[in-house]
Amino acid sequence: MRRDIREQRTTVLHEFGHALGLGHYPGRYRGQRQVMAEGVTAAAPSTYQQGDINGLRYLVYEQRRLERLGTLHGAAKHWQISGGSVRVAGWAITGRLQQPTGIYLTVDGRVIDTDRTGIIPRPSVARRYHTRYADLGFRLIAPASHGSHRYCLLIADYTEPKARQTVACKTLTAPPVHPLAFHASTQDTKRAAFSSNAAPTVVGGLIVVVALVVLVVRRRKVSSRTWRR
Repeated sequence: MRRDIREQRTTVLHEFGHALGLGHYPGRYRGQRQVMAEGVTAAAPSTYQQGDINGLRYLVYEQRRLERLGTLHGAAKHWQISGGSVRVAGWAITGRLQQPTGIYLTVDGRVIDTDRTGIIPRPSVARRYHTRYADLGFRLIAPASHGSHRYCLLIADYTEPKARQTVACKTLTAPPVHPLAFHASTQDTKRAAFSSNAAPTVVGGLIVVVALVVLVVRRRKVSSRTWRR
């Protein structure tokens, strides 16, 4: 009876080890048969041995390492609404993976802008999280919706964009754009466009004028020499 209970206990521990991720261990470990040895027999131990325990510890270590590698961290350091745009700046990191992080800005749950890290260096953050990928900063600029709305910053491993994690949310109020201000802004834009388009034309006109003056001077010199002769 005791033998049957012992074998049942060993069988339960053996299968539980498989459920945790352990495989079969061939032979003996330090001269001792292990619970995870292939095939449960009457000679199998009824408690985990040192080899079994080392295997479980390794699984725990690997799990923690993978969590550190893939854990998302981020912060929104600056929020601002001005000129009809919302601006958000901060940093984001995907654990210790040497890769950019996806950035998403939403308003009332709707995505209005996306980007990736990889341009703005943040060496202090890189040192804090022990990663050599230092370009962790970002800046987002998107059109602001009139009135008060809830803006949220989300980050994700760019290889799994659907698995997003919310970093911060903030309710921001965009003042209405005055028609005169909008008209002035439009006029300024038109003037800038006119200036940029007119500059080549003005330069070209000056070149033509200079060429004509040179041509006239040369003709006068030729005519004066002919008259003297």
